Amino acid sequence: MKPLKIVMSGFGPYAGREELDLRPLGEEGLFLIAGPTGSGKTTIFDAIAFALFGEASGAVRTSDTLRSDFAAADTKTYAELTFEHKGQIYNIKRNPRYERQKKVGEGTTIENADAVLKLPAGTVVTGHRNVTSKVEEILGINYGQFKQIAMIAQGEFLELLLADSKERGEIFRRVFNTDVYQSAQRLLKEKERDLKRGLERHEEAILTAAQGISRPQGRLGESLQEKLLDLNIHGVPEVRELLAEVIRRDQEARSKLRKEADKLAGELGAQILAIKEGELLNQALAALAAVLKRKKELQRMAPAHKERQKSLAAAKKAVYEISPLEKAYLREEEIKKEAAANIAQLTKTIQSREVELEAAGKAYEEEKGKETTREELAHSIRRLKEELPKYEAYGELKKQADKLELAEKELKKDLADLKLAKEEAQKNQTAYEEELTGLGNPELAAAVCLQEGEALKRAAAGFKSVKQLLSGLKHLKKEKDTAQKEFAEAEKGFQAVNADFISAEAAFFREQAGLLAASLKQGEACPVCGSLEHPKKAVMAPDAPGEAELLAMKEKVSQARQKMQKTGETAAAKLAEFNSGEAQFRAEREKFFPGADPKIPLGEFSAVIETALRENAAKEKANLQTYERLKKQQERKEEVAEELKALAKALNENEKKQGEKAEELKELTGKLARSQGELTALRQALKYDGKAEAEAVLKKLEAELEALKKALEAAQSLYQSTEKKLAADKTLLQEEEKRLTAAVGSVEASRKAYLDKLSLLGFADEKEYRAALKTGEEIEQLEKLIKEYEEEVRAAALEAARLRRETEGKEKADLTALEQAKTDLEEKSKNLAASLEVLNTRLGANEPISASLAKSTAELAAAQKEYLLVSNLAKTANGELAGKQKLAFEQYVQAFYFQQILYEANKQLRSMTNNRYELLRRADAQDLRSQTGL
Repeated sequence: MKPLKIVMSGFGPYAGREELDLRPLGEEGLFLIAGPTGSGKTTIFDAIAFALFGEASGAVRTSDTLRSDFAAADTKTYAELTFEHKGQIYNIKRNPRYERQKKVGEGTTIENADAVLKLPAGTVVTGHRNVTSKVEEILGINYGQFKQIAMIAQGEFLELLLADSKERGEIFRRVFNTDVYQSAQRLLKEKERDLKRGLERHEEAILTAAQGISRPQGRLGESLQEKLLDLNIHGVPEVRELLAEVIRRDQEARSKLRKEADKLAGELGAQILAIKEGELLNQALAALAAVLKRKKELQRMAPAHKERQKSLAAAKKAVYEISPLEKAYLREEEIKKEAAANIAQLTKTIQSREVELEAAGKAYEEEKGKETTREELAHSIRRLKEELPKYEAYGELKKQADKLELAEKELKKDLADLKLAKEEAQKNQTAYEEELTGLGNPELAAAVCLQEGEALKRAAAGFKSVKQLLSGLKHLKKEKDTAQKEFAEAEKGFQAVNADFISAEAAFFREQAGLLAASLKQGEACPVCGSLEHPKKAVMAPDAPGEAELLAMKEKVSQARQKMQKTGETAAAKLAEFNSGEAQFRAEREKFFPGADPKIPLGEFSAVIETALRENAAKEKANLQTYERLKKQQERKEEVAEELKALAKALNENEKKQGEKAEELKELTGKLARSQGELTALRQALKYDGKAEAEAVLKKLEAELEALKKALEAAQSLYQSTEKKLAADKTLLQEEEKRLTAAVGSVEASRKAYLDKLSLLGFADEKEYRAALKTGEEIEQLEKLIKEYEEEVRAAALEAARLRRETEGKEKADLTALEQAKTDLEEKSKNLAASLEVLNTRLGANEPISASLAKSTAELAAAQKEYLLVSNLAKTANGELAGKQKLAFEQYVQAFYFQQILYEANKQLRSMTNNRYELLRRADAQDLRSQTGL
């Protein structure tokens, strides 16, 4: 960071504004600010430190004492710093909290601390805390570190010289960004822990998988059982060898049983086929008997079948040959009756038409006699129509005159309104200008307020984040404590059942002689000494456990061990979760509550968070209210400015319109005088008062003429239509008389054809014919029944022939004997399947376990290799190698920077002391147990 310009106002001993421009010094490495005591040298450093961090450069002054005692009441107190950092220019202006005179009224008020930081990109950061945080982010150091490495106040140089390794390491971490190396150390350590837990999980998985091995009966199973009783990771290879032998033997036994099962399945299939063939033969014999029985029934139904055939033939003759002729005869009879009725009706109609024609003729002659009246009305109408345009011209002139009078009145009113509007606009213009002046400049204040609001929101989000982390941490602590308690209980339970099992197992082995003696019989050789006589057998203790009891206790030990291991894993996981959550909480607490006491218990820190949230919420509310008020002022200012623009435009338009309206009124007055003269002259030449009266008279005359014309047309039309209707009725009468004559001959011919066909087709009379008639559905039903009967007869004959061929020379099968043989084979197959099921179950458990053990063993070897590599790296990076110097990775890097610092410092120190002194870094610790420092 390179300061370029410092401005101080009402600051320390400077009562007014003082500006110190450092840019003329150029790139000089050193320059001196000299002056007598109390002249303000330290104040310049105070101004730099205050502008950057809001604090003075030394511990003897506080920020609330920086206002000059000599400053005038209206002089503002602030420090402004322009500086260069990494090639970018920054500007900070900051004021402390101080008491000043009120701008309005009497008395004093408090000016709160505030700051504004202008960034190179042009953006602005506001707010006391926000600016300080941004400066720490830009420079990479905080106020305390700035005092130690960049600006050492009077009497504070000793603090830097006496800083311990930890404090100096913190300073170097911020200055040289070495936290990445610290992160590498931490990540390697975490990776080492994760890999170690992974190794433990691999081993536990292998031991757990081994406990699931299914053991067979016999010596091999007993050997496997002994190995599994107290199995550890080093005994797994031997267990795998025994498991492979168990699997090999089970696979051989399964293969043998499968061959026997396949052979038995073939015999069973052949027996099932024999049963099926016997069932089919018996079914065929039964079906043959049923078909023969049905043939006899069909023969008994033959007479009824012939009767249906006869009925069908008669119905087809009646319906398809005779019925059409009968319908033709009946149609001709109907035509004859219809023609006779039409002749009678037409005769009556013609007589009525002749009377109507005579009356219509008289009325027509009467209307023709009114021709003179019609001609007079037509003449009057033509004359009145010729005069109508004059009435129209008079009406148009009258409308124009009325319109001009109305327009004259409106123009006069518009001129008066425009004058009033001008006066009102001028008053409003004055009022708006005064209001705009009073509103001031709320835009800048609103922008500052908005940035402060964003900062408060970020703070609230941070407080809530810390609160949520604290709540989660409490929950994790509860889960951790519960898990540890469950693990302690499980461990205690395991120790108890394991102690019982060890005691019982010892008692069991002690009583082996008693168990052996219990099975000895007189005259049989003892398996131990070979004696045939057993005068005094060993006796078992009454409380000695049996083998079954011992196995049950062993199972309980295994379950207790698994429970202990499971709860132990859960407790370890919960502890890791709690530690991770606690670290995250402490980091967030340090970030958002940097001034909080780290010794405050977790349970009490909730109150600190709630207090911070309430204070922040109150500030947010006040800031929001201020922002809303400023926004309203800003909106009102914009509205007033727009209103002033509109008023100015309206006044200009008003002046223009007044001139236009005055010219228009002058021209309109002349037009009105001319129009009224033309109207008076035209009125004197017309008969009626107006066009409406003339049109009413014309309409009446036209109506009278139209009525006379329509009466003539109606009389003529009635006469002509009556005459035509009479002629048409006479023609129709002649046609119907001809039709009647033809119909009489057709009736006789069609009747004869119908009766001749009846006799020809064998019907004795019409009664027999009508009895034979059937509907289409009845005919279809008869045809269906006949067809079904004939098809069934054919099918029965074919089925009987087929069944005779199939059963020829065969007798009924004995299904009971066949079923018994099948049952015997199924029983053998069931026994074989049970044996196979035992083998398959054991192989189904042991084969996946064997594969899992092989895979897990390989993974364990790889994990062990990776763990050893990462463990060495982690120990090296964290300075934990046994017998080696305790130098961590980050401290190694910081030592390099420290050595460079000492090198540059020694240039000055040797010059100042004539090469008598130099600063040295202690490179080695006092012993291999201590960390090498800075």
